[in-house]
Amino acid sequence: MSRTIRRATALTALACAALLSLPAQAQGLSLGKDLSVFANGGISMMSGYSDASFGAKLGVESSVMDLAPLKIGATAFYAYTGGSDDWAYWSSCSFKTSAHSFAAGPTANFAVPSMPITLQARTYASYTLYRHSWDCSGYSGSLSGSGSEFDIGYGVGATYKLSDQLGLRVDYDSIGWNAGLLSVGVSYKF
Repeated sequence: MSRTIRRATALTALACAALLSLPAQAQGLSLGKDLSVFANGGISMMSGYSDASFGAKLGVESSVMDLAPLKIGATAFYAYTGGSDDWAYWSSCSFKTSAHSFAAGPTANFAVPSMPITLQARTYASYTLYRHSWDCSGYSGSLSGSGSEFDIGYGVGATYKLSDQLGLRVDYDSIGWNAGLLSVGVSYKF
């Protein structure tokens, strides 16, 4: 699986590099404008499992078209989600899972008039690598498995502008394999 992780990481890096290398102007569009990087941390929730755990998201965004107050752009990011649950009613069974997602897609940003707040909606294609394990003390042995999937995800968020470069952001993203990530973080615009 490490070879698959390296490939997915390389694809995400290429998507980020493509966003970073967009020319300043092309056919009347503002390509590469408002380039920003972000880092978020928060709570990941796995569908069907009661316990939430830490999740993280790192990425890059850029505007493509400025139709004030609406900006159309693109994003590429990596996200980690995980979860666990103890099933005491099943002879002390526990379940643990983690997912690594690599995603890229379009964004729509709306600047709220007279306020330092921008709202964002995004959709993206994602590639997720996941691993899960079950351990039951009342039964013999344990089970584990892993896999990967391509998926279409969505996200919403808001950024509060602290300065011309620095922003505070709150995001919710659907991450592959029935996971969601509610996160808070910072963004830096170049």
